[in-house]
Amino acid sequence: MISSPSPSDRPGAWSHLLCFLVLPALLGGVIGLCVSGLIWFFEGQVLGSLVTSTSPSIVWITLAALPLSVLAMRFVAGTLSPSTNELYILRANDTRKSMPLRELPGRVLAGAVTVACGGAQGQESPSASLGAGLGNAFERLMGRHFPERLRGFFMMAGASAGLSAIFSSPGVGALYGLEIPFRRGFDARPLVQSVVAALAAFTVRSVTVGARPLVPFAEQHVSVDAPLIGGALLLALACGIGAKIFAGVANRARSLRQRASPWLGVSLGGLLLVVLGYIGWRATGAWVTLGPGHVMFDWATAAPQSVWLLLAALLLHASATIVCVFGGGGGGVFTSLTATGAMLGCVAAVLLDTPADFYLPLVGGACLLGAAYRIPLASIMMIVEWGGGWSSAVLGVICVVMAQACMGSGTIAPAQSEGPAQLLGTKE
Repeated sequence: MISSPSPSDRPGAWSHLLCFLVLPALLGGVIGLCVSGLIWFFEGQVLGSLVTSTSPSIVWITLAALPLSVLAMRFVAGTLSPSTNELYILRANDTRKSMPLRELPGRVLAGAVTVACGGAQGQESPSASLGAGLGNAFERLMGRHFPERLRGFFMMAGASAGLSAIFSSPGVGALYGLEIPFRRGFDARPLVQSVVAALAAFTVRSVTVGARPLVPFAEQHVSVDAPLIGGALLLALACGIGAKIFAGVANRARSLRQRASPWLGVSLGGLLLVVLGYIGWRATGAWVTLGPGHVMFDWATAAPQSVWLLLAALLLHASATIVCVFGGGGGGVFTSLTATGAMLGCVAAVLLDTPADFYLPLVGGACLLGAAYRIPLASIMMIVEWGGGWSSAVLGVICVVMAQACMGSGTIAPAQSEGPAQLLGTKE
């Protein structure tokens, strides 16, 4: 009797294992290690020492955030455009180009110093760009193992791994690299590589510096009743409208930055960061405008707060984020958007008298983020991953869809193409 060959004996079996599992896991592990180092030093050590200070003079350090970022971009990266927020999106939409590896150290440094000095941004865009660049490098080094049809997949998988590590969410990270380049739809072809790389990066972060999702896991069995449904739907409506406003103002700030001298934005932006930081500290007793939003959300949930104070903190942090966009901050707004939505959820939770439950902040963060960046699948995954049970997940999905509908056709990322069919590499 002749036995059929085992999968390992079939031609190409090792190549498929390498391309779909081994190399994505290795790539994700390397990215997770790099991002964990950035988190540990710039957020944990430097920013951590700022936000735990009780001296009001600490706010003057924010003056350095934007100048250091612009200096890193100009003299280390060698360019001021496109912004790091747009770089991966542009490259993912043109399959004939790869990430500019020589620019990445400067771009990562620009994002890191912005966050370390108290800028209201996160390291998501630099981390995703770093991951995408390492993905390109992997393809170059292991080119003989990659069939032509897989070219560019590791760039997307690397971006997913970088976001997974910085955002502490393998689910959101896995879909980020596939969904964020487009206003509609996503490119599902690199899904396996992106999932494997995102899981590996998240695992490395968890083992090294520990996972830290912005919104803690909701209770496992959220009681979905009429008040919660009504509150969640109104929250989704508010997030959709808020995302539209935030995106419009951010795009306007980006446009003004491109027309003005970089040093005008740096000077004016630095002074505004100081003013906003001091007002936030005097109003709340915490440095709610510093960093991507963890300090603000921790303050909001550590003790009962009034609705008006929550709204004030939300507006101050959102304003600081817009100032960083105008002033040329090298960080991203991914976590800042999530934090703003989560604060709207805190307001809803106080109004419904459920301040101890993290479900509404989770829905708010997912809705605002998903609407602004037009990434509903990643936002739904965030609710499924961090949320409390299937019934609440279904409600969360409905809320994300509603917020997306309120957003209309706008986006905070103008570099996005309409959809995967518009990839430049596939155009006639």
